[in-house]
Amino acid sequence: MESMSSCRPNILVSTYEKVWMFILKVSVVVPLFNCERFLTDCLESIFNQTYTPSEIIVIDDGSTDASLSVLDAFKSALPSRNLELLKVFHTHNLGAASARNRGILEAKGDLIAFVDADDIWSTNKLSLQVAEIELRGVDFVCAPGLYLRNGTVEEATPRINLTNLKKSFVTSFGINPILPSGLIIKKCAMAKTGLFDTALKGPSEDYDFNRRVIRELSGAVITQPLFYYRIHDSNVSGRNVGKIKRDYRLALTKQCADDRTSTFRRAYLKFQLELRFFKRGIREKINTLNSIKLSAKTKKHNF
Repeated sequence: MESMSSCRPNILVSTYEKVWMFILKVSVVVPLFNCERFLTDCLESIFNQTYTPSEIIVIDDGSTDASLSVLDAFKSALPSRNLELLKVFHTHNLGAASARNRGILEAKGDLIAFVDADDIWSTNKLSLQVAEIELRGVDFVCAPGLYLRNGTVEEATPRINLTNLKKSFVTSFGINPILPSGLIIKKCAMAKTGLFDTALKGPSEDYDFNRRVIRELSGAVITQPLFYYRIHDSNVSGRNVGKIKRDYRLALTKQCADDRTSTFRRAYLKFQLELRFFKRGIREKINTLNSIKLSAKTKKHNF
């Protein structure tokens, strides 16, 4: 495994033109856990990129469904030149943060791009983001996506504005429009940010990591949606709100310690956190009532 301390790009010599060229190599990290229905779509979107990654690292986190069988079937259909790009490692149900960390440490590329195993990249995702990094000389580039539910494209994920985002991490809490599948980052720059915090789970682990990325690194935004964020039963109804709230409290404690937040500001951010989950509870109750009403109306109509 390589160190994250060096920022020198890999150098490739053209045997035809005898010209030295700096080529940024991209390592794609895919944390996998029980995504048998969506894994093939995800992998195809990676292999269909107009900018070919140097390696695709799949970290299986102890899947208990047919994910590994799907992965084996996908590998068996690959031509030999593509098969060499795909690398598979295994962990034991340690969570997405731990899986991403394993992928980061195994990666040999200059850049690391994350994609969840149930998401899909647009074909020009890597080419646009790599070009932006080369053009602007920044440490990371992020982009929004589109929500995908039951094969239907819904509204876009929240817009990203880095200036407002930097302010929001100081003045508010829990705002996190950067999703893992829309982020690409220099591996060497992660020496400043550190890895994902494995003590956190769910949305809070992404919030905590992105907060450090925004705080420590230079970045750029591509406003064009470059991926599809899939919404399905496993990543919605399976969430434990109590655990999510607990982990956000831990993330808030870290944020206040890092920023040396005043007592007044700390109390205000805690209030924002509690208010956010209170509003979420109200919304969920309204949605439940609406579902009950719709079900009753449907039964009455059928009768």
